[in-house]
Amino acid sequence: MKQFSPEASEAAESPGSTVGELLLRRGHALLGFFRRRLRNDADAADAVQETSLRLLRYESRPQLVAPEALMFRVAQSVVSDHFRQRNVRHAQDHVPIGDVEIVADLPTHEQSVSGEEELRLLIAAIQELKPKCREAFLLSRLHGLTYPQIAVQMGLSQQMVAKYISTALLHCRMKVEG
Repeated sequence: MKQFSPEASEAAESPGSTVGELLLRRGHALLGFFRRRLRNDADAADAVQETSLRLLRYESRPQLVAPEALMFRVAQSVVSDHFRQRNVRHAQDHVPIGDVEIVADLPTHEQSVSGEEELRLLIAAIQELKPKCREAFLLSRLHGLTYPQIAVQMGLSQQMVAKYISTALLHCRMKVEG
């Protein structure tokens, strides 16, 4: 097969029906077609070679009806194949799912047991609190009341509510954290 060169394509001006003559006449246009789409000279040169090989399948036909249209249709197919192959090559960059640790929203058995133990310790710590301290703490944490709301409900000052809740938090932290 003849190798494409721009000089040879300019020298062969007469129209011909063979694939070789077509490539000699329009090879520079084909190379430009690939350079614009692939944006890489080495890939464009490879694509010209691939197109040439594919066009050789039509060499045995006596007269091609629209040889230039055929050449660019084959060239577009080469471009599509190029990008498809590039995507397949990038598939190698993916990590097999067996090698990935998947984080579940559910706790592990150890986390469940540990959480249950902490909850048991917290309930015991709350039960150990003095009644008014426990009530202020539960109104705050369990019922979501603010310090002023708790003060009104319990008939205490806001400073006393703050003291009860601080005491309760410290006691609970000490009992749960050990």
